[in-house]
Amino acid sequence: MNERQKLFVKHYLIEPNATKAAIAAGYSKKTAYSQGQRLLKHVEVQQKITKRLEAMSEKLNISAEYVLSTVHETVERCRQARPVLDKLGQPILIETPAGELAAAYVFSPRDVLKGCELLGRHLPGFFAQEKAPTNTIIILTEGEKREAEQSLEKIQALASRSQEPLIAEFVERSDGKESVHAGD
Repeated sequence: MNERQKLFVKHYLIEPNATKAAIAAGYSKKTAYSQGQRLLKHVEVQQKITKRLEAMSEKLNISAEYVLSTVHETVERCRQARPVLDKLGQPILIETPAGELAAAYVFSPRDVLKGCELLGRHLPGFFAQEKAPTNTIIILTEGEKREAEQSLEKIQALASRSQEPLIAEFVERSDGKESVHAGD
């Protein structure tokens, strides 16, 4: 490996972003993206990155089990409403709508959802699941409904005169349906 490649590995291990690592290693900003992608495919660079990551994981005693259990523990903690404390560890009091003082609590739903996403990545098929088809329901006034029907009639009339099969297919498929989705 040459010096630039070694610098790339060093910077990639600090922040795993190939473009930024390529720039930090001295590659031009204009070509940094393509150089970074090329370097990540380079066998010696891949081996060095893998070797260094394994060494760091071993030194820090980080395993997949450790990461997952930490995320799980954090999710469980974030799911609980917990009191807000001042720097002395005393509960912070807030006034309720009834004018009474009560301890402030915080719940962190964003953190719970992010933690669940991280945990879910380790479940087989978590991201591979197909999305259920959705139907779009549009509520129209009577006037808007008449306008939409007139527009559909115009499209149908154009399609019947046109040689464009795509428009005819669209009209045929949309006839009697509430909505048509791209890719149906």
